Amino acid sequence: MQAILSVTTNDGTVMFHTRKGLVPYAQRDKATKFKTLNHAVKFARRKYKLSLSGNVRGWNASTEGVV
Repeated sequence: MQAILSVTTNDGTVMFHTRKGLVPYAQRDKATKFKTLNHAVKFARRKYKLSLSGNVRGWNASTEGVV
């Protein structure tokens, strides 16, 4: 089942991960579709480490809403 990755910034904005960077909620249809939920979580742990990135409050990998 495919999954997408959303990132919440410190100001509360929800962004979606694409190969070219983060895009706003309005462009969520351009979000990268990971092959599995497990792959999305592993990628997020590596890419968006909360202790290293000062602008990221959190991230969420989800299979809901993936078309």
